[in-house]
Amino acid sequence: MNGEARTRIFNEARAAFAASGYDGASLRTITKAAGVDVALVAYYFGNKEGLFREVVASSCVRGGQIRAALEEARHGAGAEVVGVLGELLGNERCRQVLEAIFRTVLSPDHDEDAMHRQVVEQLRAEYGNVIGGPDSHPGNHIFGALLTGTFVMRHLIPVEPLASVDVDTLTRVLGVQAQEILNAVDDRGEHAGWGELPGGVSGVVVEPGSDVNIGGPTPGEDVTTKVRILDAARRSFARLGYHGTALRDLADEVGCNVALIPYHYGSKRGLFEAVVGQGLARTHEIRALMDERDVQSAESNADAARGTARIIVDMFTKDPSATALRAIVLSAASPRDEHRGMHDDLMRMVQAAYDDAIGQGGAANSEAAGHERSAEEQQELQLAYLLFGALPVGVFVLRDIMLLEPLARVPVDDFVHLIAPRLEWLLSGGFTAAMRRTREITPS
Repeated sequence: MNGEARTRIFNEARAAFAASGYDGASLRTITKAAGVDVALVAYYFGNKEGLFREVVASSCVRGGQIRAALEEARHGAGAEVVGVLGELLGNERCRQVLEAIFRTVLSPDHDEDAMHRQVVEQLRAEYGNVIGGPDSHPGNHIFGALLTGTFVMRHLIPVEPLASVDVDTLTRVLGVQAQEILNAVDDRGEHAGWGELPGGVSGVVVEPGSDVNIGGPTPGEDVTTKVRILDAARRSFARLGYHGTALRDLADEVGCNVALIPYHYGSKRGLFEAVVGQGLARTHEIRALMDERDVQSAESNADAARGTARIIVDMFTKDPSATALRAIVLSAASPRDEHRGMHDDLMRMVQAAYDDAIGQGGAANSEAAGHERSAEEQQELQLAYLLFGALPVGVFVLRDIMLLEPLARVPVDDFVHLIAPRLEWLLSGGFTAAMRRTREITPS
């Protein structure tokens, strides 16, 4: 009987940590779901920290197998690695452990939250062991960023159709895109697949929460109280998430009456939606670049890819978009039960932005003509564009949240040269051609 109680606590804890991360999961909620007294957590696991440690220790990620594939069989490692990850994510227990880890990493980092820092450090070390350390080419870590962004956008911040596409289709498409990245890394001495990196990898690590990432108005700038409230809110949501931001603290920072916040924005939720809108505003520019280019022109596709990459990099690295996007990720990836309505509205806004920029719109008028696409090929191409959209999310997580080297030292402008060729490959028909070659080799 006692063993059964321990198992129930463990299983309910894994589900709770997977849903809300370490900070958001409540021991009282866990023990209530397990049908046991909360004192049994101390008896079996010591405390919440001990319970979490035991849950994440049950991770079944096969890092050694992934590393071996990257080192010994890179010509086919894309499909192999994606296949391994697909098997892991198909196992509910393994998926929940990974969700618990990543939701904890993407939770706001409070000064007293030692567990958050420990999980980040452990995950950073695991990435280094699998895809290379600080001296490896950033392109190797772009491979890791693609897989990371895909996991985040499928399981933590679900965007359709990526969130619900069947595993076989996702594995096919993601495997081809992952292999393109590996090939570009291997061939970078022979062609400009990775572009020139004029800044090398010399730069300054930008610490999360620093003034570089979450700045406010320039001192002495003549701004209205409404704008100052929005700036302060953006910085607070980026540090503490939606849950940790208090309107009274914002009013104190701005130096205004707290009643002015609902006067200008209606509520905390209305203020957060204004911040989200600020972060997603430039997605319309991406759609314009996609619609205005000449799909038959290699030069036009290259220009559109570079322009799109520039917009994306700016959105993730320059204020006000950068802090707003950080606020979106922190709030969406670590939801609270009492804020489910806000979370649902947030996800609708994110979904609409993706559809407008690189989802429904991006794939509709995508690559140079040459062959008629079947319905299956059109679905795969749309998914490929969404996976490209997941790439900068993965870069953001690895670079700005985890401070993974060497990504953390790559000057922000150089990310245009790292990301643009991935989109140009899509726009020029490289993905469709690669998928057709794959079908010829392994016919269904």
